[in-house]
Amino acid sequence: MKTDTRRLNSDYSQDRSLQMFANGTGLTAVSVGYRLAPENPYPAAINDCIDVGEYLVGNPSEYGTVRFLGGESAGAYLALLTSFHLLRTRPSHKISGLVLRYGEYDLAVGLPAIVASSSTKALMIDRNAMERFNRAYLPRPSLEERRNPSLSPLYEDLTALAAALFVCGTADPLLDDTLLMGMKWSIAGGESIVKVYPGAAHGFTVIPGLPVAEEANAVSVQFMREKLDV
Repeated sequence: MKTDTRRLNSDYSQDRSLQMFANGTGLTAVSVGYRLAPENPYPAAINDCIDVGEYLVGNPSEYGTVRFLGGESAGAYLALLTSFHLLRTRPSHKISGLVLRYGEYDLAVGLPAIVASSSTKALMIDRNAMERFNRAYLPRPSLEERRNPSLSPLYEDLTALAAALFVCGTADPLLDDTLLMGMKWSIAGGESIVKVYPGAAHGFTVIPGLPVAEEANAVSVQFMREKLDV
């Protein structure tokens, strides 16, 4: 399994979130140090996440049974693609739930909220930023290629879904990604809980002390605790 050791050694930005989930549920939290673009474009990152997912599912004696997958922003995107892969290749393994916070699920970057961000003062990210990120991740893809389900989970044929919690803020240009993914999840017969927070921008859940972040984090932990009892 190849990972970016620089990320493993230097990215502590998620430690608070990981500790929150571990303390709130009693589970072991495992973070994937996937390779980063542009030095390592697609499919490096998703391959790393899938490698870790398969290893953890196949070796429960090390960290315990895999009960949840989740992430924030790019992490939510990668967690969702990984869950689809595990559903196809490890159908006997049942995941209790997914916690997906403000992910990008349509790499075509053409949904209304992200398009509108080009002419507004969006916080954290806007359409131009997402286009730069996507070009680094997917050099020179066509629009049709971006909409392939292997790249954009919004176009996946959804079946046999675990329960999922989708979290986003109204000031996030990726709001439509969350709303459409959550609705499609529900239409496919999966339990879909969509929580939208007024005025919250992209990445809001990692801001310490922000009331709306504390509320969203508490909802995320409660979702996981409830699914552990099922």
